[in-house]
This record gives sequence, structure tokens and C-alpha cells, in this order.
Amino acid sequence: MTSRRRIGWSSLNKDFPIRRRSGRCSASPASKNSAYLGRYTNDLFGDISIIEKDSGLAIVQGPKNKTFPMKHYDRDTFTYETEDENAVGRSGITFTIGPDGKATQVVVENLNVCGEGTFKRVPDQK
Repeated sequence: MTSRRRIGWSSLNKDFPIRRRSGRCSASPASKNSAYLGRYTNDLFGDISIIEKDSGLAIVQGPKNKTFPMKHYDRDTFTYETEDENAVGRSGITFTIGPDGKATQVVVENLNVCGEGTFKRVPDQK
């Protein structure tokens, strides 16, 4: 019977050191806040609103209209800290921007587990 020698990754890669990146690549800037502001609706979850708060953006959602500050991540993607029955930690919010420079819809990641987390913009009342 032949004995097998276990070889670990460190011994295989000793001649090829791993380069570790510090942090992620530079984020693209967000559009102006006005591109995202407004009310969005979803048949399952109802309405959410994106508002300005403390010179940033926030999402207002749920039956209690709770407000959650949003943090810019990259271009038209933001994050927010979830809580209560939808708590999963930090979750993504990604906007689709239309030809007029305003968001046409938004996907709220923690509500999109089964593909039902897309909210369509409600047209502004004139």
C-alpha cells in the first residue's frame, strides 16, 4: 500500500505569493439625491419612499413607516441596516436610472429573496 502525502496550499504556493488587495476598488459617485427621491410601489410589500435625511438618503418602509439611513456603495447602489422581521444585517438597494436621469425602479435586496423585491416609481403628482 502506498502512503499519500498531503500537500497544503501554502506549500504549493510558496513560489507564488498571494497578493492581497486592501479594500475594494474605488466606487463610482452616485447621481444627485433628486434622481432617487420619491415613492415606489410593489404589489406584495406596498409602498416605500426614498427621502433626504441629514444631507443623505433614507428609505422609509413597512407598516410603521420606519426610516433607515442609506449609505452609498457604488454608483446607483446603496446599503442600509435592516431590523425587525426583515433583519438580515446590511442589505443592498439598487436603483435603475431612466433616460431622464431619475430612478424608474429600485430593488431592495432583503425583500428580493424570491424575486419579489422590485419597487416601481410612482409618477410625481403635478
